[in-house]
Amino acid sequence: MEGLLLFYKPIDWKNKDILNFFKRTFNGQKTGHSGTLDPFAEGLMVMGLGRKFTKKLHDLLLHSQKEYIAKIEFGKISDTYDIDGKIKEVKNKIKPTSAEIKSVIEKEFLGEKSQTPPVYSAKKHKGKRLRDIRESKEISEILKSKIKKVTLFDFEIISYKHPYLEIKLLVSSGFYIRSFANDLGEKFKTGAYLKTLKRTKINEFSVEQALAPNNFSGIIEFCGKISGQVQGVGFRFFINEVAAKLNINGYAKNTPDGNVEFLAQSDIGSLNKFQNEIIKGSSFAQISDYEFIIQKPERTFENFKISF
Repeated sequence: MEGLLLFYKPIDWKNKDILNFFKRTFNGQKTGHSGTLDPFAEGLMVMGLGRKFTKKLHDLLLHSQKEYIAKIEFGKISDTYDIDGKIKEVKNKIKPTSAEIKSVIEKEFLGEKSQTPPVYSAKKHKGKRLRDIRESKEISEILKSKIKKVTLFDFEIISYKHPYLEIKLLVSSGFYIRSFANDLGEKFKTGAYLKTLKRTKINEFSVEQALAPNNFSGIIEFCGKISGQVQGVGFRFFINEVAAKLNINGYAKNTPDGNVEFLAQSDIGSLNKFQNEIIKGSSFAQISDYEFIIQKPERTFENFKISF
C-alpha cells in the first residue's frame, strides 16, 4: 500500500519503534516521515508509504507550519530542556503572571527570530549528532554554528497556574519547542523546561485524522484524487465495481478540474487490493498521476456510491 499516512505517535515510542511497526504492518514497504517527535512527545506524524510518497515528505519537513500544545514548568531547568533530562530546581522563586508571560512572548518570541537548538538534539556536526558530543568543550561553538531563523506565527495561553503553563504554539519547520521553553525561563530568570508536548497539526493535516497503533486492526480510511483521462470513460463506475467486489464503503465523484476523487473505508487488506486495482485503471481510462491519504475515518459510510 502507498500514500501519505497520518499517524498518532504514542508517548515513549522512539523512531525505531515507529519504523518497525510500519514495516510489520505494511510488509516491508518503504517508509519515511516528515519529522520526528521526541520519545516523551505524542501526536501527529505524516508518514510516507512507497517511494512516490516518501519523496513528497521533503517539503513537509522543511517548509510547513506545525501546531503544538506544550506544558512548561517554571522554576526548574533540564540539561535537555525537557522532562527526559537531568532536572534541577532554580533558586530564584520569581512567579511571572499570565500577562507578563504573554507580553514577553509577544515582544521576544513572536515572528521570525534566531533560535539555538538544544544540546541534546538530532542535528549533526561532522557526521555526529549533537546528543553524542554534548560533553565536548567545543559544544558552545558548535551550537553557535547551528543557530537558525525560525518563526512563531501565533500562540494561545490555554491555562496557567504557577509553575505550570499550558500553551498552544503555531510554528515553522525547525522550531524547537524545548528551546522555546528554556529560553522563556531564561527571560524571567526563573528557569523552565518542557514537561509534555503534543503535535496537533502539520499544515492542513490534523491530529484528529491520525491513526493510533490500535486503529490499524479496524476500519481505516483511504482517500485521494486520480488524474488523467478519467472523466467520461466510466472510471467512477469501475471504482464502484471494485469497491463492491471487496465490500468497501465510501464514494467516487468527478471534480471540476477533470479528476476523480474517492473515499474508501475498510480493513487494510481490502484497501490494499482496492488501491492496486484502481491504479491499474479501467479499459478506457488513462491515469497520469494520483494522490492518496490514509487516515482515521471522521464518519462511517454504510455503502459505496457514485456522486454526480
